[in-house]
Amino acid sequence: MAQRTTSKLPVDGGIAKSRRERQWRRGGTVALAVVLVFGLTGRLGVHTSTKRVMASEINTTLVYPDVTRPGLAVAWRLEVTGLGADVERLDVTLSADYLDSFDHNLVTPQPEKVSRTADVVTFQFNPAGAQSFEMSLDMRLEPGVQWRRKSETIVTLNGERLATFDYTTWVAP
Repeated sequence: MAQRTTSKLPVDGGIAKSRRERQWRRGGTVALAVVLVFGLTGRLGVHTSTKRVMASEINTTLVYPDVTRPGLAVAWRLEVTGLGADVERLDVTLSADYLDSFDHNLVTPQPEKVSRTADVVTFQFNPAGAQSFEMSLDMRLEPGVQWRRKSETIVTLNGERLATFDYTTWVAP
């Protein structure tokens, strides 16, 4: 019977294996550096974007979370300026899936009526006589939400569509 010997020396996989391992180490170092740069410059935090629509002397501005992380509070605000005395009803309609991604605590001002379907949530207001209107949502992203959330916000004034906003909120890890 032949005696079996086991060497304690490392096995040489050749130059190709060494090059592959070096490339993996370099790739990992670059990926770590990219994450570090994003973190140091604040790109992994909460960022908002602003969209505006001007329609017949009425300016509508939406500030929404462009990038956020789970569990963080976000800014969502809608402002309508240039309203006249003839405003009886202002409706703000948001995608239900988008709102369900957030833990929303407070709607300011309090709507007169809130209605919900499977697809949308509509907040109804009566800003009679006001020259401007501002709505804000106090909310934070749910901890289990990942990737991105798309939404459409529709603003109607006295039953006529005033503005439509399509936007996406990206969720950083």
